[in-house]
Amino acid sequence: MHYSYYSSSGTANVAAEYSFDKLASYNYPISPPPSPSAPASFETFYSCPIGSSYSRSRFKSAASYGTKNSDDCWFERIPSDGPTSSELAIRATVSGGSCGSSPTTIQFTGATDAAKTSLYNYFVSGTVTNSWLDVDSTLVSGSSAMSGLPAKFYNQVSYGWILGLTYNFAQGYSSSASYNYCNGAALQGSNEEIVELSYIAVPPPAPPSCWFYRLPHTISHVPYIRATVSGGVCGSETNTIEFRDASTTSTAVRDYFVDGTVSSGWHTITSTVVEGTVTRVPTSIYIDATYGFILSANTNNQAYGYAVARSYNNWQYCDGTTSFTGEERLELCLMPDLIGNGYSNCLLYTSPSPRDS
Repeated sequence: MHYSYYSSSGTANVAAEYSFDKLASYNYPISPPPSPSAPASFETFYSCPIGSSYSRSRFKSAASYGTKNSDDCWFERIPSDGPTSSELAIRATVSGGSCGSSPTTIQFTGATDAAKTSLYNYFVSGTVTNSWLDVDSTLVSGSSAMSGLPAKFYNQVSYGWILGLTYNFAQGYSSSASYNYCNGAALQGSNEEIVELSYIAVPPPAPPSCWFYRLPHTISHVPYIRATVSGGVCGSETNTIEFRDASTTSTAVRDYFVDGTVSSGWHTITSTVVEGTVTRVPTSIYIDATYGFILSANTNNQAYGYAVARSYNNWQYCDGTTSFTGEERLELCLMPDLIGNGYSNCLLYTSPSPRDS
């Protein structure tokens, strides 16, 4: 969703510690989240011919070998500030010679927590276990000529590594020609078979769950603000209302969201439903300097609360429903200026609704 200057949901003290009267902004500016349709980004860290007679240096022996993307055999350890052991997924791509008419890629991870840790330690620091590790493999592209996908990964202090099952899918192992297979087929001995290993790059950090900034001081009129609640007990659909100070002579909403000025207490607002089925159309906003703000359809009944950005242990309602799960979200959005001043962006506030303290 797009939103304006406030967006958040559910940590208990977020409204009290990070509110408009205390800070001009919080967690802003933010980076846009990655596109959900964007493919994962994999970084190649190993590219060498397959076969015992072609195997060169090992992860145990060196942090890097050869010149990346230039030499016929090169590798570098995965950086320690990359993925964690639980996140590490390795892709192995084989091509050329007996590997098949087109490249084949499988992705593998440790099948147990211990195996995940061992894989991580091997590719990041060169630590070996001298043992076969259980791995889970999936076919990414191409076709596997073996009877099954690789289920084991071997790492050895003196000779390197093997990825295989009964027959090997790929290897960087210098000890014995008995492991000279690619995608289940014996090597042709022509130095044509190549294996590349890659890991998924660390994704960018997720946008913060709560952020806001005050509206620009150039807003001298009464702003129109949209409030959207969604998730958890707020319901399966998105509910949106538009609200403002009830009159041009009442500026509590404008003063709070623009200047951070608090006029403690309840203030009358004008609201209209924009989207969804809203059962608690707010008629008032409560503002204080200690706990945050409330939008409600009744100043004397908590069950009429529409939305809350408040850490105090009452008024925890979303459109009349309580027992928050932490999935509820409130988003505020500055609407286009209806009197010609040109404000039309929707970048203001997003926050999880606070749980009961």
